[in-house]
Amino acid sequence: MKRRRFLPALLLAAAPAAASAQTQPSMPPAIELAAEALNKGNCQGVVEHLEPAFATPAFTALAPRQQGASYFMFGYCKASLRDNAGALAVVDKGLDTAPDFAPLWNLRLGIALDLGRSEEALITLERMLRTAPAASSAIDLRWLGILNRRLKAEDALHTRLLDAVTAPDFHPALGDFAVDWYRESYAARLAGEGRMQEAARQVDGITSTDVLRKISVDPKLWAMLPLNYDWARASERYVSALSRQLSVARLRDVDRLRLTTYLATELMHMGRPQQAIDMLVNSAPPRVDSEEPKAPVLAGENWWWDALGRAYALAGRYDDAVAAFREGVASGDINHDRVSQRVNLAHFQVRFGHGKDALRTLAELDEGSLHASPYGIMEYRLARGCAAAQLGKTKQAEADLAYMRAHVGDHPEAYNDLLMCMNRTDEAAAEMIRRLDNPEQRADALLQLSDYAPLPEGVPPTPYAETLNILRGREDMKAAIENAGGIRAFPILPPSL
Repeated sequence: MKRRRFLPALLLAAAPAAASAQTQPSMPPAIELAAEALNKGNCQGVVEHLEPAFATPAFTALAPRQQGASYFMFGYCKASLRDNAGALAVVDKGLDTAPDFAPLWNLRLGIALDLGRSEEALITLERMLRTAPAASSAIDLRWLGILNRRLKAEDALHTRLLDAVTAPDFHPALGDFAVDWYRESYAARLAGEGRMQEAARQVDGITSTDVLRKISVDPKLWAMLPLNYDWARASERYVSALSRQLSVARLRDVDRLRLTTYLATELMHMGRPQQAIDMLVNSAPPRVDSEEPKAPVLAGENWWWDALGRAYALAGRYDDAVAAFREGVASGDINHDRVSQRVNLAHFQVRFGHGKDALRTLAELDEGSLHASPYGIMEYRLARGCAAAQLGKTKQAEADLAYMRAHVGDHPEAYNDLLMCMNRTDEAAAEMIRRLDNPEQRADALLQLSDYAPLPEGVPPTPYAETLNILRGREDMKAAIENAGGIRAFPILPPSL
């Protein structure tokens, strides 16, 4: 059996609440010993200490929250020791005793996902919203993304998921805007069923500007955003929402870091790189999170460095940008994060005309054992193929193009980008038209073709921008764009920063 990927994150997410519950007075010695064993990674010891303690009067006399923390430790370790039946049984007992102990809901969701029981994971969310909606702040949004992908092909279950995560009582720790992509998905589904008023209510609840931009080019939803929509005001509203959420006193360090990255990105889109730099530098992540002592590097730190690198680049500070991207590579705490940061650095180096440096950056990765998603592998091939084309290494660029053509479904935009990077104008036009004709890919193609504010002086365009401009002027492309519904003009910098 493969090592579970959800359980370590569960423990980190629950650490603050569990620690708080276990520091109350009159804690039975068995529970203190179990907590010490857990801190040492000794799950067998946790089980041996807690199992006999559950039946004792000293345990049943504890406050529900303290019992909940103990059930969490036991359930986590049972799952770690591959006793899923035992883990679920004790987690359910814990939820009966302490339904407000949020980490138990997260643990139950994680175990269900690990077992591949998607409907059971959904039922867990629905039960939580009925009995303890405040616990939604403990749910890991990455797992919602996994559940969303698993249920997308099952209309009835997917609708229930969208209904749950967009419910008025579902409040993620990152803020309500953290589920805006689900609102967009739900709005599109409702509109497709002719339920326009319900779809409009979902759109009205959206704050994230990247989600709103997609809605503006979606034929099912664009009527809900007028052509004269005030995008500058929308950005200011989103910045205000992010800033308010950052002021929440009990926000975990990992969530604060993620929100800071979101805010910096929006400031960059608004053409304020120096403000983004100042904010990022003033919120530098700790190397060890005091509330999550088992994390050697704070989760998400690599993306903080990535944002800082992009901000430096927009400010014309190339060397500082490279250094920041390199820190992001070093801080990635799992293999696919390290791949992502190297690929992003390579994209940046190609953009600034340093193709040789980009190939050296990518050569640090072992192509034969890349720990990356199919999407990530396509990004890797795009960066390498574009660097090779920039240097006149046609054979290498062609090899990457051939791979991407065979796997175009993994990331259609990346394949289109490499065609443009290689100045294959006719093929690039044909691929763009195909994307415009595909309802699932149309919005991304229209956003790529839309107009944006000019880049700051000294910041080069993407290596495929020139061919993209040529495509916009072609008669066949104009007809395809009009047939797809048309593009928009956004008073922000292009998303491909």
